[in-house]
Amino acid sequence: MTKQRALRAIGVAICVVGAGASLLAYRSERRFDQLQRSTFTAIGTDPRQDPRAESARQRALGLISSARLLNPDSRIDVQQALFLELETPAAEAVLRKATRREPENVYLWISWAKRRESAGDLAGARRAYARAVALDPRLPR
Repeated sequence: MTKQRALRAIGVAICVVGAGASLLAYRSERRFDQLQRSTFTAIGTDPRQDPRAESARQRALGLISSARLLNPDSRIDVQQALFLELETPAAEAVLRKATRREPENVYLWISWAKRRESAGDLAGARRAYARAVALDPRLPR
């Protein structure tokens, strides 16, 4: 009888842990969806002139860590860099760290090339894009 109770308790514990992990994954994915919606609101507008864009930018920056909880996707790094556009060193640090973590990620190298171009570093942009082309030769040259 005691063995059965112990097995039931273990079964219940496994179910509770599984349900908790599922909820965390769901929450993380929902935060990522909210982050993407904020991107559509904020990108392409100057947050210094549009209060809606600044509000979306601040909301997105707040969502990033919870979106990354169980979703360490490089798309989150790229979006974080976009939202940090006004804070150039911080945006560059995010992308630099991401390209070191995932050196074979074409998407990150293209994002780094765009970041370098917008910073006026055309040589750096060319090097980053060349790296992306080396990873995916189908990219336009």
